Amino acid sequence: MIKIFHGRLKNISGCLQPRINIFRNKQNGSPYAHRSIHRKYFRQTLLLLLANTLIPIFIIGIIVSILMMQNLRRTADDNNYNLLAQFQSNMENIINDVNYMNIGISVNSELFSTIKRIMTHEQYDSSISKLNSTVIYPYLIPLIATREYIDSMYIYIDNDFGRFVSVPEGLCLLGQYPDSSWLEGYLEKKDSGLNIWCEPRSYQKYSFLDEEEKVISIYQKFYYHEGVSIINLSTEYFIEELSSLSLEPGQVILAVNDSGEILFQSSDSLSLPSDTLLSDLFSQSNEIIPDYSYNSQHYYIVQLFSQLGNIRYISITPHASLYQTVYQFLTYILLLIVAITFLCIPISMLVSRRFYQNISQIIDLFAAAERGEPLPEISSNGNLYGLL
Repeated sequence: MIKIFHGRLKNISGCLQPRINIFRNKQNGSPYAHRSIHRKYFRQTLLLLLANTLIPIFIIGIIVSILMMQNLRRTADDNNYNLLAQFQSNMENIINDVNYMNIGISVNSELFSTIKRIMTHEQYDSSISKLNSTVIYPYLIPLIATREYIDSMYIYIDNDFGRFVSVPEGLCLLGQYPDSSWLEGYLEKKDSGLNIWCEPRSYQKYSFLDEEEKVISIYQKFYYHEGVSIINLSTEYFIEELSSLSLEPGQVILAVNDSGEILFQSSDSLSLPSDTLLSDLFSQSNEIIPDYSYNSQHYYIVQLFSQLGNIRYISITPHASLYQTVYQFLTYILLLIVAITFLCIPISMLVSRRFYQNISQIIDLFAAAERGEPLPEISSNGNLYGLL
């Protein structure tokens, strides 16, 4: 039996003699030759392990990321559009309410005639008491007291005395009232053909306070009469309404009039220059702009236009917030790849070391068979017979 095994080894060694000579020459050489062989098998084993583990993870990660981004894009389209449409609807309800107030004053001929007569009457002192008793207290104050979003109300009819009605103060003179900038806004667009428009303003509500009150003034001409009503809406009211919405981190919602003035916005941390942004948006009719780029930053923008007051409602969301889930997933994939790479290194070293030991034992077997010497002992941790 031993002779037969020796004979088989000699036949195998004859077939593998060229490779055996190369390995033997390396084995009998310097220690650097051994290291070279180790490094060669180590690299091959490491590359094989990394290819078998990382390539599937990488492919699956890319596919899942693409699917997640597509799903997030559809979700963002629906959520941002619906959120902005809801806020637009709320704002339009308020403007409609303001419109009904204007109509109520316009069609009430007795009320409007009383206001006009008092404004144009020479006797100022007697006009005040009459206005307060017949117009301000019984009608106008209850009109705005039940609407928490209204800061104040002005009624102006052209007159030579500089008079106007302020609710709740009553009959006032332009030169003595702390807020008169609204008159410029009215005269500027009086002959523009617009019946209703709005602008952001601020004024010092009380003389003992340094801080100015920010308002959104809605100008509306009276129906069937000359003159205008100015409803000052509290900017703080809309900011609080926006703060109650579930917005993405960094997302900003703002309302802009037809002149490009920002009426209000959910946050002051808008990272885009408003002039550049608004000029770009005003030139586009698309409601959804999925990738607006500025200064190497990308944003997801939804804009809706309302003819009531000619207001444009805009939602701006950074891609970093919109696709935060995808970025976190890719980060986890990257960490997993790094962990697997570090795990594969010791495994590759162990496998290559065992493989090198197995090859060395095979060479020793072949060499002993050639010389007719007794076969060396074989370690039990290698499947040498399978290799043979």
